Amino acid sequence: MKKVQQGLGNPTVLRAGKQGEKFTMDTHIRCWRRYKVRPPKGSQTPWETDPKYCVYDKLHNDYGYTQEWVDFLIEELKDDAKFDAICKTVSSTPAK
Repeated sequence: MKKVQQGLGNPTVLRAGKQGEKFTMDTHIRCWRRYKVRPPKGSQTPWETDPKYCVYDKLHNDYGYTQEWVDFLIEELKDDAKFDAICKTVSSTPAK
């Protein structure tokens, strides 16, 4: 998540009256769901990922994400309209 946040220029957004990082775990979850990069938690077929972006780790029962995924997210989320469509966030300002 830090790589994406940094790649976006460390912007912040206003959430519940407080400034916070634009790219969070919630944002990441929304992104992998929207772009169908991996199956949902508890899937009977956790290995059915888009290998361009995500790889299932059977030993640890979790997922790893590729640099290509990071680069894709940075490019996609630079567009405020796309970010808003994913996260329904309306206010963003660059970090100081």
